[in-house]
Amino acid sequence: MGVWGTDIFDDDFALDVKSDYEEIHDSGLSHEATTKTLIDRHKDALEDPEESGVFWLALAAVQLEYNALKKNVKTNALDVINSDRDLLRWEDSADAAERKEILAQLKKQLLQN
Repeated sequence: MGVWGTDIFDDDFALDVKSDYEEIHDSGLSHEATTKTLIDRHKDALEDPEESGVFWLALAAVQLEYNALKKNVKTNALDVINSDRDLLRWEDSADAAERKEILAQLKKQLLQN
């Protein structure tokens, strides 16, 4: 899996989460059912601290795009942001400050919804 930038979807796995969400939802399922299906589909990734962080951030961001943010997704994404768990991947990167700003922007959006 690759990361090429600091934005939420500048990550192969985050893009997979987004495209899976859109594919599942476009098949006719509600946002609630789409979320449940996506969580079930990626349950292995949810056991990995790094991948689970990417998952929750991407899922929250895509749900914000659809204006369909679910409470459990919001809670999990805020936990990832507040714990700085995602920033561990960026510790030795010159882009760490930029990623921190991206997460601060996402947090602001989450708290407004």
